[in-house]
Amino acid sequence: MAAQAFMGLPDALLDSLLEAVKAQLVEAGACLAVLDGDYRLRYANASLLAQLRADGPELLGKRLAELADDYQQEHFFAFMQKTLSEGRTWSGDLLLSPRAGRHTWLHGKLIPVQADAEPYHVLIARDVTESKASQSALNALSNFLLFGVEQRETELFHKNRRLESELDERKRLESQLMQAQKMESLGLLAAGVGHEINNPVAFIRCNLELLTEDFARLAGLVRGYEALLDTLPPAENAIATAALADLRAQRDAMRLDKVL
Repeated sequence: MAAQAFMGLPDALLDSLLEAVKAQLVEAGACLAVLDGDYRLRYANASLLAQLRADGPELLGKRLAELADDYQQEHFFAFMQKTLSEGRTWSGDLLLSPRAGRHTWLHGKLIPVQADAEPYHVLIARDVTESKASQSALNALSNFLLFGVEQRETELFHKNRRLESELDERKRLESQLMQAQKMESLGLLAAGVGHEINNPVAFIRCNLELLTEDFARLAGLVRGYEALLDTLPPAENAIATAALADLRAQRDAMRLDKVL
């Protein structure tokens, strides 16, 4: 329909319109190229030639894949050609081969057109190398920051693990210390109880030894008195006789022979 809208216009006018469009594209810094059905370059404006660092004659007839960098593989151009063969406009980024040590990124469209029943493709693009570089630098910075964050998270994770390990070790030592303190307290208590028990026992033991010695002396004295009592002659009066009889009765009642 666009072609029909120009039908009937003088060729000179059409040429003037085309030159005006090309001038506007050059002024805007846009790259303009015309490719034939085999994707060979048939026309390139000054902007595109400047990006390619080449003259027109040496580029004419080259395929688009030859002008692009090896970074963009065959499947990239296969998809592009499939889109254009279906009559649809292809849109995307194109990386040109490095010339004079510089890569050039173009972002634009390839538009399929017909002229004299022959297929052509019009490339309209702009240089996005700087924005690509900025994006690449931004991505590199983002990756660097992300790496730093991940590294920091890893360090914090290991520090937390060490802190947890140290905390567990501290709890274990505190438990051992509390157990030792309990055992110490129990030992002190046992020592105190033993001391309290040993003091009376020692006192009793010492006194028993004294009592044993005193009892031995008393027993000897009683035996002496008992022997003397048995050897006494009968008393001459009734009172003495009664007293001696009472002493002998008490001796028999106490069973001194068994006690001593």
